[in-house]
Amino acid sequence: MLIKQITLKNFRQYKDKQTVEFSCDKEKNVTVILGINTSGKTTLIQAFNWCLYGQTSFKSRELINTETYQKMSLYSKEDVYVEVVLCHEDTEYVIKRTQNVSKNDDSGVPICSKPILEVAYKEENGEMETISSVDVQNTVEKILPEALSGYFFFDGEH
Repeated sequence: MLIKQITLKNFRQYKDKQTVEFSCDKEKNVTVILGINTSGKTTLIQAFNWCLYGQTSFKSRELINTETYQKMSLYSKEDVYVEVVLCHEDTEYVIKRTQNVSKNDDSGVPICSKPILEVAYKEENGEMETISSVDVQNTVEKILPEALSGYFFFDGEH
C-alpha cells in the first residue's frame, strides 16, 4: 500500500478543504509532518482511522470544525469528510467517509448523520469504478486490516 494523499474537509482543526500529499518517489519516499502542539498532527492520524474504519479516539464525538459550525446559519447543513487516495496491488483507490452535519437550533449541539463510506478504484482505462456499499468495508479490510492499522497510523499521544 502506498498512500498518495489525504483530503480533509471541516474535520476538527482542518477548516474548509485541506489536502496533504505524500511522497511517492521510490528513492525519497518519506513525508515528515511537523507542527507545534494542537496544530493537527494527531488529528491527521485520527482522520485516517475515521476514513478507513469509522473510529477516532477524540473525547468529543463531534468531528465538524468548530468555527465552521459556529458560522453555519440555522437549519443549514455542512459536510465533514476525509478522503484517502492510495495504491494497493497496482490499483489506485479513493476511499471517502462523509458525515452530514445540521444546525437545527442554537444549543450548540450539531446534529450528525450516520457517516457514509464510499470506495472507488481506477480501472485500466482510467475510469473510476465504484464498489457497492455492501463490499466497501471488506475492500478496506483487504487493503489494510484494522488490526494492523496501529502500525501504519501510530498515534504517539495514545
